[in-house]
Amino acid sequence: MLKIDSLNVKVDEKTVINNLNFDFELGKNYAILGKNGTGKSSLFFTIMGHPFYKVNSGTIYLDGENLLQMTPDQRSSKGIFLAFQNVPEIPGIKLFEFLKMIYNSQFDKSKQLSFMKFKKLIEPIINELGISKDFLFRDLNVGFSGGEKRKLELLQIKLLKPKYILLDEIDSGLDVNSLHKLGDTIKSICSSQTSFIIISHYFDIYNYIDIDKTLIIQDGNISQTGGKDLIQNIKNNGFK
Repeated sequence: MLKIDSLNVKVDEKTVINNLNFDFELGKNYAILGKNGTGKSSLFFTIMGHPFYKVNSGTIYLDGENLLQMTPDQRSSKGIFLAFQNVPEIPGIKLFEFLKMIYNSQFDKSKQLSFMKFKKLIEPIINELGISKDFLFRDLNVGFSGGEKRKLELLQIKLLKPKYILLDEIDSGLDVNSLHKLGDTIKSICSSQTSFIIISHYFDIYNYIDIDKTLIIQDGNISQTGGKDLIQNIKNNGFK
């Protein structure tokens, strides 16, 4: 369980999370909605350990462990994955080497894969996602389209098999076909051992994903919870 307990967070002395409490259960999927600037992305960045987000009080527990005592890479190794709204381009680092590094970082040296063994592991995944092998030897995200960057994030999810997967508007800028493919891929990853926690202003993404609970964030706190029907209500009537 990812348990958020009385969490208060500031950025540059501005409160962005205000006494927030919630338990995210493994095996369930969540939609997080709210107006711009209400604290949705701030919650994700805090969970992941972004240094700009200062926790004043409260804590976050992951399976009983205090997440706030862990570095971002430790949080990742414990099974948390954040897909950014704006994916950075990193010249000079090849995609293959990046993927091999993040995969091997989960294991001690005796279990880390060589170049050839990792290539054998990764190729079926890129074929499944429709990613050209040529992409593996290009600079990380440099010159990739929005849809290509999203595929690479899904590739990382399939490779690392995280438990809690935070998606911050990853459907932004996708066409209908790409959105449908994204939804199908997320469905294929869903299991009793994963939880998707999704922020999106594009309500169509939720047509492709089974959502167990919807949270409305307002002023850094949860103002309302409900089922998937709450998404349709907000789509029809807006935020009150």
